[in-house]
Amino acid sequence: KHPDAAFAPIETRFIAKPRGTIFAFSGLSGVIGMPVKNFAQSLKSFRKDLVFIKDFHQDWFQSGLAGLASNRNEMADFLYANFGGCPRPWLFLGSSAGGFSALHMGLTLGAERIVVYSPQTHVDAACFEHYRHEAPAQAGFDPTDPENDLLNHPDLGHPASKVSYYYSDLSSLDHAQAARLFGTSNIAFHPIDTTWHNCASALKKAGQLKATFK
Repeated sequence: KHPDAAFAPIETRFIAKPRGTIFAFSGLSGVIGMPVKNFAQSLKSFRKDLVFIKDFHQDWFQSGLAGLASNRNEMADFLYANFGGCPRPWLFLGSSAGGFSALHMGLTLGAERIVVYSPQTHVDAACFEHYRHEAPAQAGFDPTDPENDLLNHPDLGHPASKVSYYYSDLSSLDHAQAARLFGTSNIAFHPIDTTWHNCASALKKAGQLKATFK
C-alpha cells in the first residue's frame, strides 16, 4: 500500500483470480461506517477486487472526485474509463451518503448488484443541512440539482441492476427516504428493526452484515 493512499480519492485492492469487483463509496463517515482498512479486511474472504471511492468534498459527489472529476457525470466517465475492465460481476455498495452514490453510480454504470444501507434518495436543502450541519450555500452545494433526486435517474428500475436496500425502519427520516422508491421493480427493500441511522453497523453488531453482500 502506498503511504499516501489515505489522501487519494480512490484506493484499490487487487488480488489474483478475483471473482468480481466491489466498488465501495464512502459516506460522511467512511465506508459503511468503518475505515477503509477495516472494511477491506472484512471482505477478504469474498475473493473480489476492491475499489474504494472517497467523497473528499462531502457533498454526495456533486463536486465529483477531488482532482479527477468536477461533477457526477465526469466521475461516472472517469470510473468507466479507468475501471470498466474490472472483473464482473460488479457489486456497488455504500451507506447513507455513500449509499446514494452507490445507487447513482451503480445504475449509471450498469452494476449487476447494488447494496445500500439507509441511503438518502433525495438530497434537498433540508437533507443536506441535517447531515452536514451547515447550509448548502455555505458549503457550495446546489440543492436544486435534478441529480440530487434518484427518482430522476434514467436507469432507475432497470432490470440489469438488482438492488438490495436496507434501511432503519424505526427512523422516520430513513423510512421516508426509502418510501420514495417503494414499488421500483429492481429494488428489494429490507427494513431493519432499529432507530440507528447506521443500519450497516447495526447489522455488523448482529453478525449479519456479511450476509448482505452475498
